[in-house]
Amino acid sequence: MQRWKEFFDGLYNHDPPQGPPAAPPVIDLPPAPMSDAEPTLKEVKLAVYALKNGKSPGLDQVAAEGIKAGGDTLLPRLHNLIKSIWRLDKVPTRWKKAIIIPIHKKGDSRECNNYRGISLLSVVGKVFMKILQSRLLKHREQTSREEQA
Repeated sequence: MQRWKEFFDGLYNHDPPQGPPAAPPVIDLPPAPMSDAEPTLKEVKLAVYALKNGKSPGLDQVAAEGIKAGGDTLLPRLHNLIKSIWRLDKVPTRWKKAIIIPIHKKGDSRECNNYRGISLLSVVGKVFMKILQSRLLKHREQTSREEQA
């Protein structure tokens, strides 16, 4: 177990690249405002149903199928939880932690380099992140259209 920890620590923990900062944008437009309103029940529902079935849960041991099976009884409670976290502006630490599972690719199974790691994350945390992702994508699309007009 310690060997796997050392292997994945070395693989994923690197110093940030050094060098000059990125060049400023060519077109200097004021950024379009992005919604910072609390997530809606509809956003939570869309994020829940976008979760993939058959995936292993993270540390919280909550599977996507369990959340989906909770349906209209669970969704308002999940919505309230996400709104509370949104208001506090602090994501639970457990949502930021992953269980890394080594999956053998090919070659000698005794060599760590012949494995890839998959990260098992909190499914409830994924719902929260899907809401953020959806908003960011929507914002990017709106900004791109404005720049092209």
